[in-house]
Amino acid sequence: MFIASTGKSVEYIFLGCFQDNNVTSVIPSLESQNATYLDGDFTTRANSIEKCALEAAKMGYRVFALQDGGACHSGPHAHLNYSVHGEETCGGPEPELGDVLLNAVFLLGGL
Repeated sequence: MFIASTGKSVEYIFLGCFQDNNVTSVIPSLESQNATYLDGDFTTRANSIEKCALEAAKMGYRVFALQDGGACHSGPHAHLNYSVHGEETCGGPEPELGDVLLNAVFLLGGL
């Protein structure tokens, strides 16, 4: 469980890494100026997993993913689509932050 400085808590479980597609991502990006918890550039963001979990939970999504070393992705259909291109061995310097065209996927628990 992660408890943010806002006092909100979120639980999540790592599901593994799954391939993505460079034409249309299977999980939309949550990186935007309107994001509540995603501060600064994702390549240097501290606590990327926890902040992405909070952002996805805020939107009521069930699954979230990190890609390219920390970019936050989720959406209303992410729990249905994340595995469409198949499972893949996690790689990169920090496997749970994803990699190029590789989503590190998490299932959200209670909030």
